Amino acid sequence: MWTAIWTVLAFLLLVFHGDAILAFAAEQLDQRRAHQLQLEQERTQQARIGHRRDALVWNQLHGPDPHQDAPIDRA
Repeated sequence: MWTAIWTVLAFLLLVFHGDAILAFAAEQLDQRRAHQLQLEQERTQQARIGHRRDALVWNQLHGPDPHQDAPIDRA
């Protein structure tokens, strides 16, 4: 009996407020995706910085490789 009452209440809530609920959920998903993209961009930037640092240290320790072309900066 209570299950049927809760089901009807949930249905009525969705009928009258469904658009607002969906809009809120869509906004939350957009914000989450934007945040995840920002985190991924930060990780990529940190990886590039680490790669450049490692290359600099390697070149200081062993000298530049005569067969290696100048590195391409794609930042």
